[in-house]
Amino acid sequence: GDHGCEYMTGGSVIVLGAIGRNFGAGMSGGLSFLYDPNEVARHHINAELLTLKKGIEASDESLVWEQLEEHLRLTGSPLARRILERWPSERTHFLTIVPTAYQALRQAEDLLSDHEPRVQREREIAIMP
Repeated sequence: GDHGCEYMTGGSVIVLGAIGRNFGAGMSGGLSFLYDPNEVARHHINAELLTLKKGIEASDESLVWEQLEEHLRLTGSPLARRILERWPSERTHFLTIVPTAYQALRQAEDLLSDHEPRVQREREIAIMP
């Protein structure tokens, strides 16, 4: 429908159906994964405030997989079953939607975690007698 994920501040959402206009308006946090095999969703999203990425990043794959499994278990969804059964090809039909400011924060956290082992070694060296 219209205004999906409006004012979303955290968490994650997987949308397997069509979206309406103004998707993600006011979205400041969290992740949305839109199943978009016909590549029409981007026409309903404000790309000035949201970062759209084709596919699912490796770091988010288990999140999407587990939520799809839970959806299938609870609803028996034939679409969720098909996506899971054909995961290598179907995963490419998702759009990952992230608020631009939130994406910058995630990138900064990734950068810091890349340097964490070096920082930890420097701390250990600094406290050695």
